[in-house]
Amino acid sequence: MKNLIKAVLLIGAVALSGCASTSLHQDIKTKSATAQDANLASYSSYKWVLGKTALHDYNKQWKKRNYDLDSELRFLINKELRERGLKENKFAAELGVVYSIGVDMLHTETVHDDTKNIDELKNVPKGGLVIALIDMKTRKAVWVGTASAAIQEGNNAAQEDERISYVVEKMFENYGE
Repeated sequence: MKNLIKAVLLIGAVALSGCASTSLHQDIKTKSATAQDANLASYSSYKWVLGKTALHDYNKQWKKRNYDLDSELRFLINKELRERGLKENKFAAELGVVYSIGVDMLHTETVHDDTKNIDELKNVPKGGLVIALIDMKTRKAVWVGTASAAIQEGNNAAQEDERISYVVEKMFENYGE
């Protein structure tokens, strides 16, 4: 289990790139996958195993926000799981929920400057989220969702809520299919 959790956290720290709908969401990219042998409909309970954040910011660019992302994520994930018929059970759960957030304030990528008609290397801070559901008996991941996006400066609290809500909803969109 420790190795599985470490792998999920590593994926979360590495899953930092981004693309999808309206201007508030255009940079967001999500994916999800279910294990081939998993029957998600057979599970009825879950518990929280781990939530972790990794910040890569040697130049101290990250601006601390007055926003409890951990609580918001847990609320949204609980909502998605409950909508799918799962109940939280801290004592005898069939699934364990693990998530990891990674932020890389030093991420660079090639960006095309249309005015100069050249490609330039620019700092584009990125963030990523991985959510994994682990079968508590087999200790294997049965479902994993990933998301990545640019770190948007200047968003207000409502916009941040909208972005994280969009991410979690999109990640669970194909759950069980």
